[in-house]
Amino acid sequence: MLKRFMPFWIFLLFFKLAGSIHYSLTSPYGERFMPLWIVGLLMGGGSIVQLLLDVPSGYIMDRLGYLRFLKITTAIFLVATVCFMFGLTETTYVASIIISTFGWLFFGPGINAYALTHSTRGNAGRFMSLKDVSGSMGVVLASVALPLVLFISPS
Repeated sequence: MLKRFMPFWIFLLFFKLAGSIHYSLTSPYGERFMPLWIVGLLMGGGSIVQLLLDVPSGYIMDRLGYLRFLKITTAIFLVATVCFMFGLTETTYVASIIISTFGWLFFGPGINAYALTHSTRGNAGRFMSLKDVSGSMGVVLASVALPLVLFISPS
């Protein structure tokens, strides 16, 4: 039963890998052209926006479908990444933070809704555990890859 969700576990692993690298790089990249306190305010502001919009986003996902928003969230993060293809500037940096804030807003609730909807009463614990393991593996791989990403990134 749980093996048939392998594409979901792999999606979750890679999503968390890319999202963790993006989040980890926001401080060092922002520090290249902004004071660190402004970078902190931008990152903290994104967290406040997520905090304020968590309940409305859950309502929107209940009405329009969590699966649709998992696809939208993935597209949002791709756009946040594409911002950096135009070079690392203040504009692309701020745009990437703003865009990724809305990506994270729908990601957690969407993943949880997917997991709870597709698990049965008998395997809900294992399903949620595998969800957490896949996400954690992505974060661990991001931590391992981060020095390489910083080494090959433009100065």
